[in-house]
Amino acid sequence: MLYYAILRIALLAFCSFITASLAAPTRRGCSIFTDLVVFGDSSSDDGNFYKASNDVWPSSPYYRGAFSNGPVWSHYLAAAERWNVHTYAYAYSTSNSSYVPPVAPVPSTPIPGVVQQVDLFKPTANTFNPNKTLIAIWNQGNDFADAVMQANPNVVAQSIANAITALYTSGMRHFLLFQILDMTKTPALLPYKGSPVYQWFSEMGTAYNGALATFVSQFTTQHTDVRFTTVNTNQFFTQYAPKFKNTSAPCLTVNGTTVDSVCSNVVDHLFWDDTHPTTAGHALLANYVYSLLKPNTA
Repeated sequence: MLYYAILRIALLAFCSFITASLAAPTRRGCSIFTDLVVFGDSSSDDGNFYKASNDVWPSSPYYRGAFSNGPVWSHYLAAAERWNVHTYAYAYSTSNSSYVPPVAPVPSTPIPGVVQQVDLFKPTANTFNPNKTLIAIWNQGNDFADAVMQANPNVVAQSIANAITALYTSGMRHFLLFQILDMTKTPALLPYKGSPVYQWFSEMGTAYNGALATFVSQFTTQHTDVRFTTVNTNQFFTQYAPKFKNTSAPCLTVNGTTVDSVCSNVVDHLFWDDTHPTTAGHALLANYVYSLLKPNTA
């Protein structure tokens, strides 16, 4: 678990400074939070789809049911902060499975959308302290991949808005909300550069992010006790992608549920497969997220 150790050392250095400066002996680490609850898709799934598929996919060399070669961002962040992680995210999930049914390479595997994941969480919501629970939502765009040239970004954003509203009604007050990374930056879409589909995917991400930002602005005006931290994934990509030698090709090539080849120089790659970051990318994302959360840890 070398990545855990490296990230934790870096973040705890900041913790030591802020704790000494502000004297907060009741906090765990340097954070007001104790629990991280995660909703979304394969960007955050740490094994839910794997279990639902009866341990069929993703198989080795994927890491313990995660769609990467090591832990995903939430586990790096939680390890650094000593948070408990509760993952409801499922690979191949859409914002609402009633709007865009999820499509997966393992037939008949049940996949709850983000709205449905929240429904699964609600019966347990009263077991969490709202002031010490951080809710993370990252819907990276399977709606658009599964309904190409058809999915409406405003409807997708409204599904996430509905999920947030339901969580708020259940008592949750602190939200970590990820924007969609422009999908044309991923190896999956680079071969289509210049095509109408390529342009459509880029436009959908922009429209979805804009609609979600409008909702957040309106919601915070109506509910002054709610706190949102928005993760600009495109800004993250711009800032951190140059740290990798290869940002255009995946380390792993996959056909359905068959791994065709694996690179020998994974440390050079930002992408593990054609849509998911390597665990090094996830570690950097956790560091980036942590920097955004600093105001909430003071």
